[in-house]
Amino acid sequence: MNKTEKAQTGTVVNKINLTFSFFQISAHSLFFFLTPVLFHDARLVLLTLAVGVAIIFTNQLWALIHEGIHGFLLPERRSNNLLLSVLSIFFGSSSIFLRAAHLFHHRYSRSDSERVEIYTAQENRVGVSVAYYFSLLSGLYFSELILPFIAFLPAKHLVKIRDRLFTTHSMASHVIGYLARQPRKLRIMRVELLGVLFVFSTALSLFGSNYSFFLAFLFVRAFLISFLDYVYHYGTPIGSNLHGKNLALPEVVSKFLLHFNLHGIHHQNPGLSWVELPRTFKEKKLSYDDGYVRAALEQINGPILKEELASEKSA
Repeated sequence: MNKTEKAQTGTVVNKINLTFSFFQISAHSLFFFLTPVLFHDARLVLLTLAVGVAIIFTNQLWALIHEGIHGFLLPERRSNNLLLSVLSIFFGSSSIFLRAAHLFHHRYSRSDSERVEIYTAQENRVGVSVAYYFSLLSGLYFSELILPFIAFLPAKHLVKIRDRLFTTHSMASHVIGYLARQPRKLRIMRVELLGVLFVFSTALSLFGSNYSFFLAFLFVRAFLISFLDYVYHYGTPIGSNLHGKNLALPEVVSKFLLHFNLHGIHHQNPGLSWVELPRTFKEKKLSYDDGYVRAALEQINGPILKEELASEKSA
């Protein structure tokens, strides 16, 4: 692809990203602020919209945030970060926190710092299983919703809280330790989190006595984010942060999710925008590791003993 083709492709991608972002912001604004007023007495409509908006928009919203984290949402950095911040607020979290967590994921994936489904013979399988299924079914999203609020604490206390609540090499420990050294980022986090509080508390107050439908929206979103987050790494060899699955999806669904299913290519080439992933997949003559749905359901099998997993060296 020459420079002219790259520029043309970039322009098209920027327009698509803006269009998708516009629909995301519009759909969430309508659901949060207008729907509870218009359909206050139509409880079945409210429930249908709550579940429908969550199912249709949640994972594409995360895909757009993901593009923004890697700087591909918009070409100009400040515009990219501003749009990323707005999308993250409707997601329910801080872009600073999400970016730090995701970039540490790239650094530590399939290591002892991020072994989501892996446990050792010295660990209690029951305890590991409870933590695993809680995270898988909703806990991951709720941690992204709640944990960022530690930013309101003085920076000097963050390390103490980290050391008290999390193990040294855990992902949470890495993220909190990083943020504790970034006072400017903590200030931005606080502004974003005030935005989250305003948006979500306003929506909750507008739903009023129908607050359970808004909570239904949050729990469906929590399930979709949590259940599909680590599908690309479950049961894969340990020891390499470049490893990830490429999962088969119908083309129209793959495009709607910004080809997030080509996650293996993304880990090996994090400098590529979503539109470049299918071309790279074909150029490298790769094949899908599994079907998307089958790989997602495989996670229900639960934690895997570390000794039963192949390492990257022996795979």
